[in-house]
Formats: sequence, C-alpha cells, structure tokens
Amino acid sequence: MESIIRTYPLEAGKILRAQIVKADSFDSLCFARPSYDPASFHQIVSLYQDHIIKKYGTFFGKIVLFSNDDRQRPLLPEDPEIYDPLAALTKDLREHVFYSHDQICFDDTDSEKIFHALQEEKQLFIARGKRKKVSFVPVGKECGYLSKNFSDVPLAVNSSFFLMDQWDHVSVFDHAGIPLGLMIEKGEILNPPQFDREAFLLKNDGSILIRKVSLKDIKVRIGDTVFQNGKNCRFFERPRYPKTPRGKKDIVICANKLVGIFPQGGNIVPSGGFIIQPDEDVRIDKDAAVSYSGFEDVRFGLQVGNSVMINGIPTDRFVSSFYRFYVPFAVSYPPSLYPLNFRKDRAPRILFGSDKEKHPIFIWIEGAGKFGHKAGEESEGASLSESVMVAKDAGMYNGIHFDGGGSAQLLLHGERSLRLSDRDPQSFAQIERAIPMALICK
Repeated sequence: MESIIRTYPLEAGKILRAQIVKADSFDSLCFARPSYDPASFHQIVSLYQDHIIKKYGTFFGKIVLFSNDDRQRPLLPEDPEIYDPLAALTKDLREHVFYSHDQICFDDTDSEKIFHALQEEKQLFIARGKRKKVSFVPVGKECGYLSKNFSDVPLAVNSSFFLMDQWDHVSVFDHAGIPLGLMIEKGEILNPPQFDREAFLLKNDGSILIRKVSLKDIKVRIGDTVFQNGKNCRFFERPRYPKTPRGKKDIVICANKLVGIFPQGGNIVPSGGFIIQPDEDVRIDKDAAVSYSGFEDVRFGLQVGNSVMINGIPTDRFVSSFYRFYVPFAVSYPPSLYPLNFRKDRAPRILFGSDKEKHPIFIWIEGAGKFGHKAGEESEGASLSESVMVAKDAGMYNGIHFDGGGSAQLLLHGERSLRLSDRDPQSFAQIERAIPMALICK
C-alpha cells in the first residue's frame, strides 16, 4: 500500500493538502460498522451547541437533542404502528412539548417526566437558538470512532453519508446516525440505494461502472413477501414524495429495518428510509427480516456521490442531486447542508475510486479547521472542481466522492497523517467525529 502527501498552491498564499493512498486489490475491501460509543451522542450535542447554534443561531429555535433511554420506555403509551423505540419517543415529545412564554412547556405529565428524566441522565440537551420554537433531533446508537475500532487494519476510511443536520429529521423515524446509500459486498446488498445518486460498481467480470442507481433497481423482501416497485407495490422516497397518499398500508423501512406499519397510509416519508405501499393488503410480521436483491452481478458497490472521474473524463458539474435549502418549498433530503457551488465551496473531502489498471485509490483532502484555522499553514479544503484536479493528478480513472466535511478521515495502521476539521473552540484541538459506517482494507 502506497501513501503520499501532496500540497497544492491556491490563491493569496493559501494551500490545499491531500493524502493519496493506493491499494493493491478490491478483494481486501469490506464495509465495517464501528461499535457504538456513548461519547458520540455528547459529541453531536457539542457540535450543535459550539458551532451550529453559535454560527447560525438566528435561524434556529430551541433544538432538543436526545437519545433513547430504555428505562423511560414504560412511561410511553403503547403504539402498535411504531416498532422503533426511539421513533416512539420522538413522536411523544413532538406531540406534547411546545414553546410558549419564552420557555419549553408540556401538555402531558408523562412526557414532562420523560423529558426531565432524560435531562438528569444526560441523555437530553437543549441547544438554544434565538427563534421562538422548539424542534427535536433524536440521536441513534449507530456511531462510533474509527481510531478506537480499526487501529489494527492497514486502512480505514469514513464512507457513506448519514443523517446529521436538523433538516434531515422530518419523520419520527429519522435519527442522527442512519447511514444512507447503496452498499454491496459480493452481490449482497447491505444497504439500499437512495436519491438516485451515482454509485461506484465493480462487477463480477472485473468491469467498473459509475452510474445512478435507484430504489426501482431492487427488490425488497420482508419476511416471505417480495416487493418490486410497479409490480405489486409503490415505493415512496424523498424528494419526489414528501408524504404518502391515504387509503393503503404504509410499510416503513429505514436502512435494513422494518420500523413501522400504518394501515391507512398518509405518512411523512423519512429522510433516512422509504415507504412501501402494497397494491393489495398483505400480512407482515413486525419482527420480519428485511433484505434486498437486484445487484447479484456486482462484487463491490457504494453509492455516495457526486462522481469525480468517469472512464478518465473529469466530472465538471453536479450529476448526483442534492437538496438546495435556499429554494422555497423544496422537499428536503439529506445531506441538507452540502456545499453546492461546484467551483467555489471548499470543504474537507474523501474521494474513492480506481486507476486505469483497476487498483483502488483513496484521497483525503484536508479541510479548514472550524476553529483556529491558520491560512497558509493548514489546508483550505477543496471545491468539487479542485477535488477533481487532485484526483486527476493522482491517476484516478473512475471515482466518486465519499462523505466529507467533519467526517473526513483516513487511517493507515491506526494513524492519521492530516488534520481533522472539527476542533475544540477553546484549545483548537482536533476532534474526531463519530461515524456509522467505514470502509476498511484488511
């Protein structure tokens, strides 16, 4: 495995720094979930309090960030339609907690008990923006740390997008940490495709494709029943469908879990999943397993987007679509805060792909620190067009962007060569961001 660091000059004495890693074969690559770390919840809280609210507080009200505590579950009323405990808690809080007379209020005593009990257990915090409203960001138990889980492998890198921003949490089933996008290992779909974004696909015959993939490309098996869009059901996914029509059963899926069934439809489509409406009523057990098929000819696949290079041709525009939050009445879909000026907006980046000989290439572009950044000494990050320039210089022939921003990180034998962009606001020390999904090289 070869690793080099290159520095590129930018305007006004600024620099762009990138680590380029070339591996031998795709056969050694696999997806891996870090074990859940309770510290990840408090890290998300700090990110909202120290950065998001301080920088954008005029746009936000009171953001309640919370995680599920099983000890509070007995206080919740039974909901036969929701199978996920965190979703049930989210529904309860959203229905019974409101903002009035400059304070958070309650119209239900059990909800008030749950709220304060979670606060005492340090499982609920309030980030206080300036607007007079209250919103809720549930935080799941998916995220852990690369450095704590994969220090013994040759290479580990963050991979997929996941729910994080406040605007990602439109449904009670949306919680921070849900991974997004197609993941395939040896023909098995580990996570379904979403939002018609570009995917890197290595086929069994050795050929490599980068193309858009969709929920319509797969079949979904729930228990003994197989669903295929347009054959025996309809799939509802953002941004095309913010809500399902009434009158038919809604089967709600997030990642690879059945999280709820609603007999009469009419539900908000989750950002971190999709909804199936069968043409005819079918019986589905709440504990039924969920699996996917449709890419048996693919040895390895990952959907994040936007593309970087396709068959040696640099991508010079957005091909994958992203939510433009400044467009009035647009239906949101994650990631909601993605740098959208192709040539100007800089950020930390992770690129993944192959050279012409079909060897894997990883590129980590170091971004500007959120606090204490030193222009000229530390990297500014890259715009999408600048990341294409780095990829071309590295010999990438086919490639896509992975999740970047504060998540961007690459470890070789447990060590980082570049600097993280998340920083402590006082000491400017680097802070590793927890992630739900990694790509590792064994």
